[in-house]
Amino acid sequence: MPAETGAFGGHMQTNDEEPRRAGETANAVTDAVTDATADTLADTLADATAGISRREFALDSAAVGLAALIGAGARQAAARPAARAGASRAAAASATRFQTPVALAEYSQWFVGPQDIEVARGRIINGTQLSVECMIPAQLRHPYPIVLVHGGGGQGSDWMSTPDGRMGWSSLLLEQGYAVYLVDRPAQGRPPYEAQFHGAFPDAPTYERTAQLYTADQKQRNSANSYAHLHTQWPGSGELGDPALDQLMAAQGPAFSGSLRAEQIWRERAAMLLDDIGPAILITHADSGAFGWLAADERPMLVKALIALEPSMPAPGPAFGPRGTPIQSLQHLQGLPVAVVTAEASGANLTDPRTVGALRQAGCAVEHLRLAELGIHGNGHYFMMERNHREILQALLAWLGRGAAGARTAGAVAATHVRALPEQAALGLSIAEQGCFWVGVGRKPMPYGTIAAGQGFVQYFIPARIRHRHPILMIHGGGSQITDFIGMARRPGWLHYALAEGYCVYMYDRPGYGRAPYHPDALGPGQRRPFATLEIMAMIAGAGREWPGSAIAGQDPLLAQFAAGEVGNVADLPLHSELCARGLNQTLDRIGKSIVLTYAAGSFFGWKLADDRPDLVAAILVAEGNGRPFDALTPWGLTAIPVSYDPPARSPEDFSLVAQTMPDDWPTPHLPFRLQAAPVRRLVNLAGIPMMHFFNDTYGPGSGPAQVAFLKQAGCQAQAVHLRDVGFPYNTNVMPLEKNNRELFNFMRDWLAKNAPDSV
Repeated sequence: MPAETGAFGGHMQTNDEEPRRAGETANAVTDAVTDATADTLADTLADATAGISRREFALDSAAVGLAALIGAGARQAAARPAARAGASRAAAASATRFQTPVALAEYSQWFVGPQDIEVARGRIINGTQLSVECMIPAQLRHPYPIVLVHGGGGQGSDWMSTPDGRMGWSSLLLEQGYAVYLVDRPAQGRPPYEAQFHGAFPDAPTYERTAQLYTADQKQRNSANSYAHLHTQWPGSGELGDPALDQLMAAQGPAFSGSLRAEQIWRERAAMLLDDIGPAILITHADSGAFGWLAADERPMLVKALIALEPSMPAPGPAFGPRGTPIQSLQHLQGLPVAVVTAEASGANLTDPRTVGALRQAGCAVEHLRLAELGIHGNGHYFMMERNHREILQALLAWLGRGAAGARTAGAVAATHVRALPEQAALGLSIAEQGCFWVGVGRKPMPYGTIAAGQGFVQYFIPARIRHRHPILMIHGGGSQITDFIGMARRPGWLHYALAEGYCVYMYDRPGYGRAPYHPDALGPGQRRPFATLEIMAMIAGAGREWPGSAIAGQDPLLAQFAAGEVGNVADLPLHSELCARGLNQTLDRIGKSIVLTYAAGSFFGWKLADDRPDLVAAILVAEGNGRPFDALTPWGLTAIPVSYDPPARSPEDFSLVAQTMPDDWPTPHLPFRLQAAPVRRLVNLAGIPMMHFFNDTYGPGSGPAQVAFLKQAGCQAQAVHLRDVGFPYNTNVMPLEKNNRELFNFMRDWLAKNAPDSV
């Protein structure tokens, strides 16, 4: 197992009365961090934290994601007078929360350009899709949205929050009235990397290389960057052991780039995206500079301005082209406002002038924005994540308002920019905070360096008015990701309905799924099984009457949307369960007592979480949970790894089991299961937690009655709900995405109100 790093930070939750902080284990976190790191941070923050006790300082710092950076240095700062304690709390809140809540006209996620191909086992999605995450404020103040395109081995999360937990550029732009689109390029982030489509996995990104080039380059004796000594803005030490570096590395994965095929796909998908959303401003980073040039070349009338943050060098030659991809003599970029942005301490100072020169030689009007010349000092290559990232963004927005860029991007806000989304608009969503963080980040040594391993990804939303004490923690199913809960075809999902009811929501991408990158060096080459074909998905979705499409493989665009984010189920469930336990435990330690909502195969990990943190689980909701008791995948009852029994069980062989049959009204009575023979062992840690497992008639592997029978036998407060008995006879295993998903959520809400009330 990889070595474990500490839990990282926390953030403040609020209700109408008074702030409520997460991170009850802040003291334990602080004790685990080196004093050297903490001394550096404490010197920086001493004035803002004067007079606050060590625990108060840890909790306030958790609100800006700094709890894991605090150590002995903070204790010295905490000994000072208390004059500015209130200011510290206000600063912590403003770093993570909107100044005033933001009403949303739309929050959606979808895949652009999923295509299916025929292989021997059926039809599958071919890996050319990109993902877009859309946030549109109800009060637009700018006529064109901003599209944020990550670089290198990154993903859309690069813009969502900083490594020390502050609001990222996507939130800052949303707060200022911009519609924002976050792009995940094919094979990065939500579109999975598949070797059969994207080539053999390269080496995983290493801590050592990242520290040398980007986060602690000023400390490298033999740095090739002569400007590196000026780097002061990274929010941590930037070296191995820095929790902020762990957060950056957790997001890094393999990249499908550097080839003519990749860039042709970028060109096509960029055009599809712009055709969908309309005219836009693009901000690119590093090697996504090529994405921007290609988008502007392919849809010149739809790109209103282009800001390239330290773009990768183009290939040399008379026909300027990103890495050899020809652009039509740059005629489509002439007249387009372009800014190339270079940080003071970055190695891009050596390459950006040549990029600017090549663009100008080709007739483009390019402004080279050197941050140091704008009075912004100390930044490296990842300056959108660094301490002064607000100041940098304001400088870029000021450029958009000047000169040619201002002329191209000015004008009244077009009402047509916001689509007609009656279902989302009717919810009246207003959020006080949004962001993301990684948990369970391990550091694994490889012959080529140290890599991140075993991390899970958490994305969260805090409503403007919190009506429930306990957040909902959502754990996705099978080979999917948290998009299960975001909805499909821009229809609302369970996330939206929970926010509308006043719940704080946290969604967890398991290691190797969604935004938690998969790499065989980190998780093992056989960790994922082949992903399901469209035919299999069509069979599942078409088994009921609630799927919102035709459920015909190769013809249903909604089925393609669902399949575009799917990868195979895990092959090593015990290892995966251990990694999930590590990350989920850290999540609850950070956010506090929560309602755990699991879907399908995600149920394996919810049971283990409740056993590990029974005092932090308010209730468990299981939607179509997988695994019959003591089956091959669940030798410990409902889990692949040990949980607590009374009397204790040392191994699965300690259980004496008796064969059972499914109830007569279950659609697959031929599936037997086993329960304990008397005397039974009890699940002591789960006994006091309200539980509800709901299931349908159409999905054979579903094991609701068997699971609930086992839980009751083991002394738990478990309830089985056959959906047809409560008015939902036609759902399938993909119920979070089906037409009546709101009614299903309302059913869960009402059950919670009766069995686990927590209204504030």
